[in-house]
Amino acid sequence: MTAEMFSLSDFEECAREKLPHVAYEYVAGGAADELTLRWNRESFDRMRLRPRVLQDVSELDTRVTLFGHELPFPILLAPTAYQRLLHPEGELATARGASAAGAVYVVSSYTTTPIEEIARATTQPLWFQLYVQPDREFTKDVVQRAEAAGCRALCVTVDLASIGVRNRHQRAGFVLPPEMKVYYMMLGAQRPPVTWKDIDWLRSFARVPVLLKGILNPDDAELAVQNGASGVIVSNHGARDLDTLPATID
Repeated sequence: MTAEMFSLSDFEECAREKLPHVAYEYVAGGAADELTLRWNRESFDRMRLRPRVLQDVSELDTRVTLFGHELPFPILLAPTAYQRLLHPEGELATARGASAAGAVYVVSSYTTTPIEEIARATTQPLWFQLYVQPDREFTKDVVQRAEAAGCRALCVTVDLASIGVRNRHQRAGFVLPPEMKVYYMMLGAQRPPVTWKDIDWLRSFARVPVLLKGILNPDDAELAVQNGASGVIVSNHGARDLDTLPATID
């Protein structure tokens, strides 16, 4: 195992060595042949910096204001499921890390820790990633719990009409341990078709901004604005559910 970790690749190698094989494959795997997973990294690697010189950079300011709240930098922790699968403290450890870094943590609907406990573990803002559930009252209750816990935005996942084919997970034999509780998902329930009408319904009672997560088409971005979304998150779901999608950064 790497004695000291200095880069993201160091953390990845450490995770590969320390985590159970099944858990690592769950985190590292993508959909089907993992073409989009590879393209995500390749496209990011193609990005080039074009520096300007002879500028006074002794004082830098990375602050940004999103939805009325000032953040120290425009970097957020993306929602990640089943974190107690990877560490006993799960989302609580992530919340404390986000707090130490001054970052916004976007809590997953697949959290294995109640949102109220996560909120108590951080001094920084929380956002909440939401799946529209078959039971609207269940969905509404989740939204209201997230708001009551102090979440300042809802990130509604709109790119997951069905669970994708994840061959790497299948080969590893991934199954969720029976003792692992997920708090804000109706596991086993058939996913309902989510349409713009559902976004209107969410906006009718949500007291925080509603963002749509999973937009890749400019036409859908325009429709999101027309339908009152507060923002969009360009995402291919981490290349985990539909292969051959374009890289997010493209």
